[in-house]
Amino acid sequence: MLNLLKFKEFSDYDDGLDKHLSGAEAYDRYAVEVTKMINEVGGKIVFEGEASTLVIGNSELQWDSIGIVNTLR
Repeated sequence: MLNLLKFKEFSDYDDGLDKHLSGAEAYDRYAVEVTKMINEVGGKIVFEGEASTLVIGNSELQWDSIGIVNTLR
């Protein structure tokens, strides 16, 4: 599974909680719980990191972070 992530400037929860968090900080909270679920089903996070370079094309970088997860057992 390939995750290409673009974060909002600030979190946007329906209940209005945690408005002070950046989108990246809110994702970090989410990722802790998702990582537990991935591990429970035998998956593995293969790569996780900042998207810092556009490899192909001549446009602006579209993603903030990239994650690759192996869900095959």
